[in-house]
Amino acid sequence: MVWILSDLWNVIRPPLYCPIDVFLPTLFSCVHKDTFEFFCILLWALWNNRNNVVHGRYARMEYELVDFCKSYLEEFHLSASRLACVSSLSMRPHNTHWLPHVHGQLKLNSDVAIRNGSGFVDAGSVLRDGSRIVLLSWAVKIRGNFSVILGELMALREGLRIALEKGFSVSIIETNAIEVISLPFSSLFSFCIL
Repeated sequence: MVWILSDLWNVIRPPLYCPIDVFLPTLFSCVHKDTFEFFCILLWALWNNRNNVVHGRYARMEYELVDFCKSYLEEFHLSASRLACVSSLSMRPHNTHWLPHVHGQLKLNSDVAIRNGSGFVDAGSVLRDGSRIVLLSWAVKIRGNFSVILGELMALREGLRIALEKGFSVSIIETNAIEVISLPFSSLFSFCIL
């Protein structure tokens, strides 16, 4: 039913009876990249849905799976195009390789995890010294539906607040959110690294 709802049935039916090592290359060679991506996302969603059933969690209906996959892929393409725009606008060259920070400086790493529809944002930070010893760490679940950039900013703000509250002076901030680094005011802070 999922394959019919996804409009992939007519695409996968001809090579369906081949062995898997022939099926996937055959499918890949005869469909557009976007169709193959959708097929792969749908396979992943089916596996995840089955895993939920096995572990007694909520399983999506077929139409929900198809809608989820379409939205997921659309959001991925949208974020990839936004990322390309942000990257092309970046004037400041940045180091793409991780380097340890200078001895005596404290580095704050912050991150966030957002599951759409969960109503929560998981945020956390780790403060390390030049020897990579953890001086402070925290994690919190925040109620609300936030965008990724807002979640990242909240995690960063809380990490800085807690570090200052505990008497630490942060020298370097590290985040994997390019949107946070690319904000207009971030050029004022040379200690932000991606």
